[in-house]
Amino acid sequence: MIGPNADASRLGGYSVKNKKGVTVLEGIKKVAGSDIKVLYERGVNLIDKGEVISSEFLLAPDGKTPGLKGEYFNNTKFEGKPDVVRIDKEVAFDWPWFPADGIGEDFFSVRWTGYLVPKKNFDGWIGLSTDDGIRLWIDDELFIDSWSKGAIILKKQIHLDAGKKYKVRLETYEGQWGARAHLRWNYHKVDLQPAITIARQADVAVVVLGESRELVEENRDVASLNLKGNQRALIQAIQKTGTPVVCVLLNGRPLSINWIEDHVPAILEAWFPGEAGGYAVADVLFGNYNPAGRLPITVPRSVGQLPYYYNMKPSTIHRYVSEKDTPLYPFGYGLSYTNFSYNNLRLDKKNIKPDGTVRVSVDVKNTGNQDGEEVVQLYINDVYSSVTTPRKTLKGFKRVNIKKGETKTVSFELTPDELAIWNREMKRVVEPGKFEVMVGGNSINLIKTSFTVKK
Repeated sequence: MIGPNADASRLGGYSVKNKKGVTVLEGIKKVAGSDIKVLYERGVNLIDKGEVISSEFLLAPDGKTPGLKGEYFNNTKFEGKPDVVRIDKEVAFDWPWFPADGIGEDFFSVRWTGYLVPKKNFDGWIGLSTDDGIRLWIDDELFIDSWSKGAIILKKQIHLDAGKKYKVRLETYEGQWGARAHLRWNYHKVDLQPAITIARQADVAVVVLGESRELVEENRDVASLNLKGNQRALIQAIQKTGTPVVCVLLNGRPLSINWIEDHVPAILEAWFPGEAGGYAVADVLFGNYNPAGRLPITVPRSVGQLPYYYNMKPSTIHRYVSEKDTPLYPFGYGLSYTNFSYNNLRLDKKNIKPDGTVRVSVDVKNTGNQDGEEVVQLYINDVYSSVTTPRKTLKGFKRVNIKKGETKTVSFELTPDELAIWNREMKRVVEPGKFEVMVGGNSINLIKTSFTVKK
């Protein structure tokens, strides 16, 4: 068990605060029992925040006292004399309420001054974290400026010489709804070796990656759908050990996991799985449950493909210079421990009136060695219409349990409600013309037939 989400409870935004669910590690240990030895290493942090710059490396303006001088103001513009002056050993504050006696909960500002003194030559980044405005000067030069809006972590590369005193000034202000201020760096580099070591000892490595509520919540936008921090480097290192790898994702948005798709043979998308999510993941991995989930979204290869959805109109054309125009995973996609084949797609009528109905039937066979559930999906395409319509639109789906080797016939009925469109006069009508009918296990792998609506 490896990864920043392996032993973390991920319940998602607006879940009950301080509520803890079953982690994947706890679920695996419970389901595995005493006969299987479970090893664990976090490997990397979910977000590469480095570490707080401690008082070991900070001096107040007097050049002697460990920490930084903090001046706290009951306004957001550092106006007048500070209401509170104190020495803070480090800047690592998450204030749900007021930051100090005599300072209000909202609309305050803080200025920290002093020196940063590294004990060894440093080549890395210095970073800030806040939920409102923050800025940092080093030797009187503005180093990081995010005064209009904060972020989980803002980083900038720097070289520092051992033993040299670097003058620092850090300022932040708070508007409303809690405050955060962190001064961090990556003084100690990420060490993947402990995770690599246990992967080499194991029969299988389950690498649990993804996101947290800190990354996925209201007002938590991202500029990339890639895995945050060093997560990709972690799973690449584990894959190189030669130990079979399973990747489990706990996340709240689709992620562009192109490398993992190409190199890891088993991927389990668990989203934020709820309080008993660890048991659910374990049951799937140990084969106690044959998964049957299907994607209700399209997963893009990169953020550049957004917005991406299965029911695009014919005029929606994207051709990329260095990217495929297909999704990483299409709408409706999902695998299980068995396979299904679709045959004998048929209609009870080839021609109907605008007020008529069509019965669609298809034979679905479980061709694998396990019983399983398939989500049979029905799409249509109004080939010629007075207004532009999507190339395919989901009009029905059914979840069907099929035993190994068994074939079941699945049927749908297309009524005027499914066939109608809003025309140019904004009337809901079924227009004469050809309709394609497509059935399959996702929005891309489909078998087709057609019928005609006649006046």
